[in-house]
Amino acid sequence: MKRHDLKCDYDQFLEVLIGNKKCELRFNDRDFQKGDVLILHETHFDAVEMKTLGKPRVYTGRAINAVVSHIIELDKTSAAWYFPIAFEWVIMSLFGPFLIIDDKERQEYKEWCKNYREAEKHEKKR
Repeated sequence: MKRHDLKCDYDQFLEVLIGNKKCELRFNDRDFQKGDVLILHETHFDAVEMKTLGKPRVYTGRAINAVVSHIIELDKTSAAWYFPIAFEWVIMSLFGPFLIIDDKERQEYKEWCKNYREAEKHEKKR
């Protein structure tokens, strides 16, 4: 299981957040697998605005965690002639979202996890 930090257009972020969007189509440059955790970071501008209008990649600070529950790899033998996209892409079903966090909450959560692990170790020594 790997963790993947990915940018997510604000409109797509909202659709994942409210549960309307339950899949993700991505270029498979990260070897996505079932069970991987996707952390989708919301951007202020969408991909079109960044690419065509030169808007900067600016994050809102909000993020959604979701787990890849199923994956379809589009390759030459199985699905390439069904889909008019390149072979290196995958369609991932998402389980979640689980948690919406901003930078401050992320730091607080990390601190809580660290303290919890330390307390757990202390209890085992008793």
